[in-house]
Amino acid sequence: MASEEHHPLLTQQGRAERNVAGTRLDAFQITKLAYREEGVGVFFRGLGVCSMRAFIVNAVQWAVYEWTMRAMRTV
Repeated sequence: MASEEHHPLLTQQGRAERNVAGTRLDAFQITKLAYREEGVGVFFRGLGVCSMRAFIVNAVQWAVYEWTMRAMRTV
């Protein structure tokens, strides 16, 4: 699933945006610091919630698509 692949990058992006301490850290430094402080789990925290949301959104989109195609066939 795409969420699983890019979720660690979103975590890193969020940390970079919150980095307001005078020093500017690059992506590698942010990743290394996060891993050192919180372990590998920091990159996947919240993934379950994101996956559940994606499942619901995708199910609704698929249902609307199918209903629309069915309605267009009858016109």
